[in-house]
Amino acid sequence: QSGQILKIAYLFVPKDLNPFTADQAVTSRLNDVYEGLVAIDENLGIRPALAVSYGMISDKVWEIHLRENVKFHNGKLLSAEDVIYSFMQAKAISEGAQSELNSTVDKLEKLSDSTLRLTTKNPDPLLLNKLSKLPIVPLDFHDFSSPIGTGAYKISDAANLEAIVYKRNSD
Repeated sequence: QSGQILKIAYLFVPKDLNPFTADQAVTSRLNDVYEGLVAIDENLGIRPALAVSYGMISDKVWEIHLRENVKFHNGKLLSAEDVIYSFMQAKAISEGAQSELNSTVDKLEKLSDSTLRLTTKNPDPLLLNKLSKLPIVPLDFHDFSSPIGTGAYKISDAANLEAIVYKRNSD
């Protein structure tokens, strides 16, 4: 209900709010701010998230269809360019979950505003698991001190990384 507050204590303070770092303190704070193309459910299965469907065209080629009318916290609609941009941001990181994805993906191309083709270097049965760890951000987004994702919560105040304030995403 409106006006209710939930306080969560964390053991570690994140160094920043860049979702592409391999820092667990950062990742734990941003799990509900950003979404991936797919998500891991409570039974450790893969379920759609920002991708409404996905499938193999061959042993190294996947086609991914994005959910329509998904809005980022700033009101911008999700598009294939955002996914490609997010992948390029992750590619700059050389450690953790992002490096696993980078070592697998050979090419990511836009087929339409809501469809992507992903080509892997080799067949990868764990690709969807790796994609679940890729946070999707808007194209050209750089100011990670004020995160903008598509998740259930927005960060309304991150001036003090010891006491980050979240607000429910009404969209």
